[in-house]
Formats: sequence, C-alpha cells, structure tokens
Amino acid sequence: MQLNPTYKKGATVTELVQQGVLHRECDRYFSKDGKPFQFHYHQQQAFLTAQRQEPYVLTTGTGSGKSMTYVVPIFDDLLRYPEIKGVRAILVYPMNALINSQKEELDKFLRQVANTHIRVEQYTGQESSAQKNEIQENPPQILLTNYVMLELMLSRTHEDKLVESPNLKFLVLDELHTYRGRQGADVAILIRKLRQRCGQDLLCIGTSATMSTEGSREQRRQVVANVASKLFGVEIKPSNVIDETLERSIGRAAPTTDELRSGILTGLPPEPEQTLDAFKTHPLSHWIEMNFGLVEQEGHLVRRTPITLESGAATLAAQTQLPPETCLAAFKQMFLWGSKTKGLAFRLHQFISQGVAFTPTIESRVDAFSLSKVSILLPKTAYFTPSSFAENADRITT
Repeated sequence: MQLNPTYKKGATVTELVQQGVLHRECDRYFSKDGKPFQFHYHQQQAFLTAQRQEPYVLTTGTGSGKSMTYVVPIFDDLLRYPEIKGVRAILVYPMNALINSQKEELDKFLRQVANTHIRVEQYTGQESSAQKNEIQENPPQILLTNYVMLELMLSRTHEDKLVESPNLKFLVLDELHTYRGRQGADVAILIRKLRQRCGQDLLCIGTSATMSTEGSREQRRQVVANVASKLFGVEIKPSNVIDETLERSIGRAAPTTDELRSGILTGLPPEPEQTLDAFKTHPLSHWIEMNFGLVEQEGHLVRRTPITLESGAATLAAQTQLPPETCLAAFKQMFLWGSKTKGLAFRLHQFISQGVAFTPTIESRVDAFSLSKVSILLPKTAYFTPSSFAENADRITT
C-alpha cells in the first residue's frame, strides 16, 4: 500500500508570465477550460533553471509532471523566437511507446491555440517513408525520437538537416536511469557526436525516477549530478538536480492515542456525512498519511517505503492496544473514504513472480475485471489483454 503524495504548489502560468519567467502567450497553451495551470514547485524550479540557461535533471516520482519541466521552457523559447526554423529541440526516449504518448500530450497543448507556428513530429521506425521525407524536407521545431534513430540520423547524409540544425538548443533525455552500463556508454558517446555535429552549446535536460537512495539529500544530488554530467558531457551542478517537494494533505495536528482509539471504536460517520472536510479532521487520516505516505528527513518530507496493510495495522494495534483485525478493518474503510473524497489517494502494489508454465483453468470464462488490474508477463514476453486471454485460454500453455 502506498499513498500518492501531494506536491508543493508553485506559481500559476499567469503569475510566471507577470514575473517575466514565461512568455505572455504561454497561458494560451497551458490552461484548461479557461483556467491557467497551477504548476508544482519543482516544475517552477525547473523553469527558473532553464531561464538561467543551465542544464538540469528532474528526479521526481511517477505522475509528478516531469515532462512539463522541459515542454514549458521549450514552448516559451519558441514563443520568444517565432522566426526560428528547423529543429530547436530533440527529445530522446528509450521506448517508442513513450514517444507516442508524449506526442499526444504535446498535441493537446498545440490544439489550444489555432494556427500555432509550433510543430512537433515523431521520428522513429514507425513512420512511413513519405512521412520521414516530409520531416526531412520541412523539419519541425520539436523532434521526438529514440537513441537508436538518433544514431542513424548522425550517420545518414539525407537526415543531416535534423542533427545539424544551426538553431538546435535543447537536448532532453527522458528516463535517464535506463542508460546504464554499456548502453549508457553508447548513449554518452552519441550525445558527444551530436554536440560536435551541430556545433551548438546545447541546454541538456534529463528526467528520471529516483536514481539514488543512499546517503543524505545532498549526497544523493551529488551522485545524480555526477552520473548526468558523465552522460551529457557537460557539468550539471548538484543544486540543479531538482527533486520533489512534498507537503501534507492532512492539516490537522497529530492525534493522541486516546483520539485514535476513539476514532477506531466509534467507526466511520454515516455515508451522507463522509465529506472531504470530515475525512481531513478524522484522527486516523493524519496517522495514515504519516505512516503509509510520508516521513520527515533532514527537515524535508519524503515518501515512505510502501508497507502492507497488515504491517500498518500491527503498528497501530501496538499503539492503541486494540486487536490488529479491528485496526485493519478501520484502515480499509478509511482508505475507501479517502479515495472517494480525494482526501488521500492510494496505490495497491501486487508482485507476481515469473513461473515456468502458465496453465488455464477449466472454467468457461476468465474474470476480466481482476485481470485488468494486472500485467501478466509470460516467458518470452508474450502479452495478453484480458479479452484476448479469455478468447485464447484453451490454447495458452506457456
């Protein structure tokens, strides 16, 4: 069981425009239903670092909006210099699936503004020859690709325009932690080739999940800075390794043991009274957030290592002297209440070890609902969706 943390809020698009951090047209791209985006604090830090023209790395969790930390500065740059033609930014992803999803997200922003001059194209092994020819003849400002295709672009003369653009400024590596060992060395050499070929002083940006968990916060930043500097071939200061800044969702004070016992024994209020405000004032909500979600280290809130419900119930039982079964039942009710009111969002993790054989049962159908929550990895990486599994269950043996 793991809680989705609350990220510290930063400025809105409008506020950053007023401060001169972003171009005045940015609020047209980054708004929804007429309401300007409210950025996270770590996103705002990235914008300020990009404004200083300094390379940086984002090491924040899943769902923290890492892509916005480079998309917004790139859009801001293209709005400040609308006359720029050719490739301005190369975004490198380890998998084509990530490129496809990122292209969809960027298109959403572009559709906000009619007749925008900003163009985004993906250049992988998925596009047809006609599509690639069009991109070669008329390069976009933002090019999404993978490291294999980037190496091919550096070796094929008919793709020179894409890597020798005199206006190339941004180089982004997404999922930085995937480039390790021999592959990491290959990509590091590839980046040096690109920098040599284009002859530009590139602004290098990397994003990643947590790359280091040992030592103090400053020590972890130093480790990430060292790795990223080797990969990009430019110095990245530890202060430019931007991690997540979390804050508590539950503002009430820590409950006493008597308050916890009373809250558990009294039970939840009737369903009509199960509001967000009531959830945030319940004594168990604070305990859950600080035991399943957050822990303070060096005066800084960080994510807790996920634990099981049973482990959390045992800890609460020891504190309140109530039966673990009673605490476990209270947890389940509280988590559902918090999820329903968006007081505390949670994730359930289930780990399934790989088996030698996968044998279907004799039942006539498979419970598609239960399978829809689980990715099944079979030997030789055969993938089945719930529907295709149900249709082919009698033929699947390994």
